[in-house]
Amino acid sequence: MGIQRSNDSADVRAMTDSLVFPALKSIKNGQLASALSSIEPQSPFYRQFKTVIPQFQIFFNHFVIGDVKSNASEKEAIWRLLQSSGFYQFFNSFEEKDFELVLTSWQKSNHLIANGELNFETRKLLYNIAMEHFYKVSLNMERIRCYPPNAPVCLWVNVPEFRLYACQGEKVLDNWTVIVGQPKTPTPIITSTMSHVLTYPQWNIPPSIVVGEVLPEMRRDPSYLNRKGYVITNWKGEYIDPSQVSVYSYNLNSHPYNIMQPPGADNALGILKFLFDNDNTVYLHDTNGRYLFTRKYRALSHGCIRVNEPQRLAAFLLEKNQLALMDNQLAKKRSGHIKISKQVGICIRYITCRVDEKGNLILIPDLYKKDAIEQAQLAELN
Repeated sequence: MGIQRSNDSADVRAMTDSLVFPALKSIKNGQLASALSSIEPQSPFYRQFKTVIPQFQIFFNHFVIGDVKSNASEKEAIWRLLQSSGFYQFFNSFEEKDFELVLTSWQKSNHLIANGELNFETRKLLYNIAMEHFYKVSLNMERIRCYPPNAPVCLWVNVPEFRLYACQGEKVLDNWTVIVGQPKTPTPIITSTMSHVLTYPQWNIPPSIVVGEVLPEMRRDPSYLNRKGYVITNWKGEYIDPSQVSVYSYNLNSHPYNIMQPPGADNALGILKFLFDNDNTVYLHDTNGRYLFTRKYRALSHGCIRVNEPQRLAAFLLEKNQLALMDNQLAKKRSGHIKISKQVGICIRYITCRVDEKGNLILIPDLYKKDAIEQAQLAELN
C-alpha cells in the first residue's frame, strides 16, 4: 500500500497550501489538537473510526489480569465488542442490569464457564477479539489516510459493503446500493474527479470480456451476437457483417474490430453512465438487470460499479439546467454527454468495517481477502 503521489508541481503546492500551512499556523498558535485534525483525511469514515478507538483502551490496560468485578464503562465496552462480533440476539443498546445475562449467554456460545463473571478465560478471549478488531480498524484508517479524497464533495464507493456514499467533508449526504466487481475481476482502488454524465450510452465491450466470454460463444453459436443485440464495427464506427470477420484474429494484444451493444433500454449499461478519469476503464453506470440490487451479495460485475437509482445520483451531480438537459435527452432516448460543472471527487475504497449511528463497530466481510495480506504488509513497515 503506497501513498498516491502527483507528478504535477502545481498539485503539490496546492496540497501544501491547503493542508500543511494551516497546520503550521495552528501549531504556532498553540493549538496542537487543531493542527493534527487539520491534516487528517476529511472523511466521515475516518472520523467515525476515531470515536471507537477509546473503546479498545480498557482491553489493553491489563484487561487479562484485571478483577472479576468491572465498572460500568468497562461493561459497556464489552457490550459493544460483543455487538460488533455479531452477538445481537439479546440486546440493541447497553443496559448494565442485563450485562450478566448477556455475558453468560456469550460464554455458553463460546464453550466457556457460563457464570456471567469476567474470569481469566473470558477476559483472554475478549482481549483477543478486541485486538483483532483494533487491528482491523487501524488497517482501514490507514487505507483512508494513504489515499485521501481530492475534493470537499466526494462520492465514496465502499466496495465490500456494496454501497456508494455522497459526502461533504465529514458529513454523509446520501447513499446508494451498488454492484461491484467479482473477486476474479475486482473493482480497483481509484481517486479521481467526476467529469460527465452520458445518456443512453453504447457499450464497447472490453477486450478481456470479448476474449473470455464473447468469442467462445460466437464459436459455439453463430447467432450469438444477434441474440444478445451486439454488433461489430471497425474503429471508424462502420458496421461489419459478423460473417466477414474471423473470431480467431482477435486477442488481448490485437483488436481488429470492435464488438459493442448499441444504446437502448436493454443495454448492459442501462440509460446512464457516469465518467471519471482513470487507467482501469472503470465507471459508474445504470444496468438493465436492476433486480440484482435485491441480492445481499452483489459482487457480480467485471469491475465497473452499477448504481441503483442512477437518476437520483445524476440529480446530486448536476446543476438544475444540466439536469433538465439530461431529462430531455432521456425523454428523446438520445445519447449525449453532459459535463459535470461541480467539483465532485470520487474515491473507490476497500473498507472492511464501519461505525453505525449508535457508535458500534460493524464488521464487513473481506470480499477480496485483502485484510490479512495488507495487515502483514503494515506490520513489516512498523
